[in-house]
Amino acid sequence: MAKEGWHTVSIGDVVQRCKVYTANKDAILLDLSAAGQSGNLLSDSSGLGNHGHILGDGGHKESGKLLLGKDCYVEVSNARSLDVMGTTITMMAWVYPTSTTDGLVDIFTKGDTHVLQVADGRTLTFFAGGWGRGDVTVPLPDNWKDHWHHIAGVCDGDSLKIYIDGELKGFTIPEGHANLSVSNKWTLGRNEEFPFQRIFNGYMDEAKVFAMPLSGEEIKEIYKRYQK
Repeated sequence: MAKEGWHTVSIGDVVQRCKVYTANKDAILLDLSAAGQSGNLLSDSSGLGNHGHILGDGGHKESGKLLLGKDCYVEVSNARSLDVMGTTITMMAWVYPTSTTDGLVDIFTKGDTHVLQVADGRTLTFFAGGWGRGDVTVPLPDNWKDHWHHIAGVCDGDSLKIYIDGELKGFTIPEGHANLSVSNKWTLGRNEEFPFQRIFNGYMDEAKVFAMPLSGEEIKEIYKRYQK
């Protein structure tokens, strides 16, 4: 398949869509926007049908806005496209925190394996492949609360990088390489492994996951395109 775009592969009665791409930004697996909210569903614009399920009532208070907290979070069902990975990943979202608390707050997670989280209202941490192999932690902006910010974590196999508002804020070299396949569900606003803890309070939009490591230029381009 030399032509970029979507193709269909069939073997007997089994049919599967697949995508051919050359740019890392086209390796998108999950693309959830508040504008795609319909009832209890967030439509996935990636083309893979990985729709988000809104659990609770908080997300229905304002049309076109997704408010997360103790009464609302979003969970994405398991799918091969999300669960079977290589050694690279990019995850990102726009967030508008409405409160800061002591302890850990999990913003965007796939269990406790791929995580963007805040600690004590002061730092942002990213890890992929589990926290035990290392993480990258950076200070939050002074205007973190009650403002929109774009956060992104990138694992290119050799390093972990974290971006805030389109700018690289830190990186680290984890221990070894890890296959990033994991069966936990992608969750917005909390962590499947700690369902009643680490709850994020605030708005979220444009949550995206890519199979490939996006460059700093690609992340800045996405930041500017959706800048709030």
